[in-house]
Amino acid sequence: MSRINSLEARHAIRLFEAWTEQQLFQGLAAIRIGQLSADTEFIISEFAATYLNGTFGWLDIMVPDLPSAGGPNYPLATPGVRLKATPSDQITLLAALFNGDPSGARLSGLAEIKDPAGINFRVQYPPFLISEAQYKYNQASGSTGLAGTIKLGGWHHFGGFNDESSASAAWYSPIQ
Repeated sequence: MSRINSLEARHAIRLFEAWTEQQLFQGLAAIRIGQLSADTEFIISEFAATYLNGTFGWLDIMVPDLPSAGGPNYPLATPGVRLKATPSDQITLLAALFNGDPSGARLSGLAEIKDPAGINFRVQYPPFLISEAQYKYNQASGSTGLAGTIKLGGWHHFGGFNDESSASAAWYSPIQ
């Protein structure tokens, strides 16, 4: 199944996100743990949603790069933990660690078939780490100029991949 602009999913009732969050250091930081999706906070733009594709989450370029049709993104969340620090109104730092294959379907294209209800809670695959630093400018009322956010981030999947051209993964067991 191929997706169009992150808004296509199989017809089903599924659990997407279920988490708890604890504020730390008088609200300067927060830790979130549970069934999470990376596309709700990482690699997204709050200002571009009206004119760019990928309106409902992160860009589809992640789909061929990560297992389970793009890692922890709509419609597949996975167990994870996210740390968010906001040292000022303009600076936000995010880091999260997720299960590296939300459905266990690896790169087969069968992600929603392997986990149709979103409740498999897999943790046995190598992790997926993502981080992002955000700087917001012209956000206050009365600011002149357009509001914007500059983001710098990166991600790393700890699994080994045999062949980058076919993205076959060395660390997966066969599909069951």
